[in-house]
Amino acid sequence: MDLIKMLDEMLEAPAAQPAVEKLSCEDVADGDAFGRDEAARETTTFMDSSAAEEVPPGTLVHEMTDAQVDAVVAARAEPGFVNIPPEMAYAHKGMRHQLVFEGVCTHCAHCGQPLTDAVSTQRGIGPVCSKKGYHDEVVASDDTEALLALAEFPVLVDYLVKKYKPEGNRALCNGLVRTASLNRRTPVHAACCDAVEALGFTRLAAVLRESISIVEISDEPGKPELYSLWVKKSDFSWAFWNELKRLPGVFMTRYPKKHTVVPKVLRRQLAKLLLAHYEGLCVKTPKGAFKITPDWFAKSNPAPAPVAETA
Repeated sequence: MDLIKMLDEMLEAPAAQPAVEKLSCEDVADGDAFGRDEAARETTTFMDSSAAEEVPPGTLVHEMTDAQVDAVVAARAEPGFVNIPPEMAYAHKGMRHQLVFEGVCTHCAHCGQPLTDAVSTQRGIGPVCSKKGYHDEVVASDDTEALLALAEFPVLVDYLVKKYKPEGNRALCNGLVRTASLNRRTPVHAACCDAVEALGFTRLAAVLRESISIVEISDEPGKPELYSLWVKKSDFSWAFWNELKRLPGVFMTRYPKKHTVVPKVLRRQLAKLLLAHYEGLCVKTPKGAFKITPDWFAKSNPAPAPVAETA
């Protein structure tokens, strides 16, 4: 009997605790967006008034009904708390990857350099790279289109919606940058870039795509009428090269590094070949990094205006 009495005392429910005073933004030393978001979170009582009325203080657990237990559990849940899913393995184009949802961002989502200060490890992007679009403000954005860009990863969509979406599209963009940093140079990184662009942060999306671009187009040094074309070795396509070298004036050189020289007058033909062989991947150009899509082709290579017939 003494043992049963002791167990009852151990299982005795604690009385309702007073609410903890809400923090203000000034209480946070770091003034970044994530610090403000965390400072704005409000704690509450362990047991709200409705649960306290349903379950009198001192009621033992084994004396409660299932509904009363559920009420106490719900009342003790921390507002805004989101379970972090465990790391998930997934396959993409025959390669296996690991999807990381949370952790310390050790490398910049843009340049890949190690992150050392607290703000950068929270954001997932360094102080220099963050000046290239991270702080841009967007008036109108499409969060539905952004989430559709992540449709291949439904668990990630569910996590981002619960953790960041309630605080607005700015917070959702912050979460996408963090996710890109934690999953750098993976299919998740590319999907996050698409989602960031859909939210309206076009300049930031272009910056994040630079590190996953498989084609780089730049001006040939000393020859402004020529392009220098480089394709990542692992993504090199002989079919693309065989069609490209048939264009007039195209040749390969090894100085200062191995690359292909393409006359700028063939810009439209080059973009058409990229669309045919590398659609869905990223290209880095003098104007930024872009995803190779029909829309990109239409915007970057408008059709020539028809020539008016003379009488």
